[in-house]
Amino acid sequence: MSAVKPRPRGSVHDAITRAFDEIQQRTGEQGIAAAAATLGVSQWLLYAASDPDRDGELSLLRAGLLTQVYGIRELAEWLADKAGCDLVERTPASGPGFSGVLAALGQTVQDLSDQHLSDDDVRNIQALIRKLHGLMATDRASAGARLHEVRT
Repeated sequence: MSAVKPRPRGSVHDAITRAFDEIQQRTGEQGIAAAAATLGVSQWLLYAASDPDRDGELSLLRAGLLTQVYGIRELAEWLADKAGCDLVERTPASGPGFSGVLAALGQTVQDLSDQHLSDDDVRNIQALIRKLHGLMATDRASAGARLHEVRT
């Protein structure tokens, strides 16, 4: 999104506009259109939030969702600046990756060759499916896709 009117550097309106620009860079779509579709709101609501001459707002919940889904930092950096903090990159969690979870799931299925499905087996499979879903959600979020909850 190209700003029509200047936004003072460091203002919330500047941060919102830069967030839409970052979404556009990551998705190739118009950033404000992608954000509106993700949030299920009109583009005009988001234009108002980025316009310093209007009373529009972007809630913390919506800002957090955009940050998570698109992996953007602009809004979080603005908020951290207001708190007198700096953001740092996290070290990736050392938990099992896709191959580890799939291997554990494969081993669990192989262990069921006795054709007896215990309550522990069911709990183990459900836990592995939740881990796999979490890994998929993280992968999708970093790629800029929408997240959809899977219930197990």
